[in-house]
Amino acid sequence: MEQADLLKRGAAEFVGTFTLIFIGAGSIIATQGLNLTAIGLAHGLAIGVMVSALGHISGGHFNPAVTFGFFVTRRIEPRLAAAFWFFQLAGAIIAAAPAAIRTAHGVAVAIAAALLTALALLATLTLPLLSALAALSLLTALAL
Repeated sequence: MEQADLLKRGAAEFVGTFTLIFIGAGSIIATQGLNLTAIGLAHGLAIGVMVSALGHISGGHFNPAVTFGFFVTRRIEPRLAAAFWFFQLAGAIIAAAPAAIRTAHGVAVAIAAALLTALALLATLTLPLLSALAALSLLTALAL
């Protein structure tokens, strides 16, 4: 895969993830978390528009867990998966920062919120693994 193609696909993932987090967090802030219909519509429309606009470039993952699924099933090369994860996390961190500054009125809190967002997205990579381990532990315990 060419470097230019990798950057083009990564940029599409960055923009899509940025849009999802920015619009999603913005809808939660705008409604103060009280209107779940509006929040759900905002997230759904953000994903729908971004997949329609950018899906032909990168596949429209916009979520590290989706990329992880493609990686585990060998539908995406490891190099491309790593690039997608980098661009997805960068897009999420940059999108979360303005929302955190707007609500918390402090740069330190904004940085902490952006880092927590990155950690939450990283957790989406490990949760399927942890869920599988928990299920396996439960099955083992039931068998004993």
